[in-house]
Amino acid sequence: MRSLFNKIKWAANQRPSGVGRTLLLLLTILLALAWLFQHSKAGLTGVLVGSLGCGAWALFVEPRKLRRRHFIHPVQGLKPNQRLRLAILGDLHVGALHFGEQALRRVIERVQTEQVEMLILVGDYVIQRMPGGRPVPIEKTAAMLAETGLPTVAILGNHDIWEGRQHIETALNDAGIETVVNHYCRLRIGDMELCVVGLDDESTGQPNPAEAFPSEPPTGPLIILAHDPATFKREMPRTGDLLLSGHTHGGQVRIPGLGAILIPSHAPLKWALGWSQTNAGPLYVTAGLGTSVLPIRFLCPPEYVIIDLVPISTDPEMGWDENYISNSENDSVGMS
Repeated sequence: MRSLFNKIKWAANQRPSGVGRTLLLLLTILLALAWLFQHSKAGLTGVLVGSLGCGAWALFVEPRKLRRRHFIHPVQGLKPNQRLRLAILGDLHVGALHFGEQALRRVIERVQTEQVEMLILVGDYVIQRMPGGRPVPIEKTAAMLAETGLPTVAILGNHDIWEGRQHIETALNDAGIETVVNHYCRLRIGDMELCVVGLDDESTGQPNPAEAFPSEPPTGPLIILAHDPATFKREMPRTGDLLLSGHTHGGQVRIPGLGAILIPSHAPLKWALGWSQTNAGPLYVTAGLGTSVLPIRFLCPPEYVIIDLVPISTDPEMGWDENYISNSENDSVGMS
């Protein structure tokens, strides 16, 4: 069974078409059910009932949930009394079956209660040929995101480039959202300065780290954005204090004990969701908010992410060190 899963992983890394990805996802689900039947003591009836229940959950319940994830992440470049709170949203796919305008509105309302000082968007704001979906104009999505009133930096995802790179960039920029593609921007928030580098999409664009970074090292924290985490397999001119990606949706369907089996990326499967250490720095990959290929999620609910950047300190009263990341989750915020 594991060898079949490995073959699916290999096929997924060959950049299949949308139809191919759908077939691979369905095959993964069927193999997972076969594995459950093989190892279950409940018998065929129990497995079928359990499978129907899991299917109903994956299609109707979990995609409508919303998980809040909160991390404290020490970085270089901050003074002892400085702290910066970021909100990260990825893979919105506004118009997907379970993530329409009202769902986006609820996420924005949640973010506005978090005392966030900056919003970061890691790509894929639109949908194409989504079962049960209804496309939402990017202008409307951008206007809603701009209502946070926060300094906002965005990159583009593969779906955005398929929709039309210039169209998406113009809509975001017109809404006051700064789009960085193979470039960087410097922001001053209060008495803090930070530098954000944005790289082009791995599969539909041309990431160019050599040209994207500033010539001089930034004085504050360096944040690097890439829609597809596979971009961070490339050599970077500098190590980032925080790397952020999306694209994988966390696998969208995760198998107990195995995690993600299928992701649309050449990144290692262990980079599919959450924190990973890379040669370019500490990377967080978000599960995102919307869905792609099929409107289902299993053991991988939508999420918005709050990250508090704090200074690295050896003060035992603070409890920080350079490897310290604390995490708190709220798994039942609710979304429709």
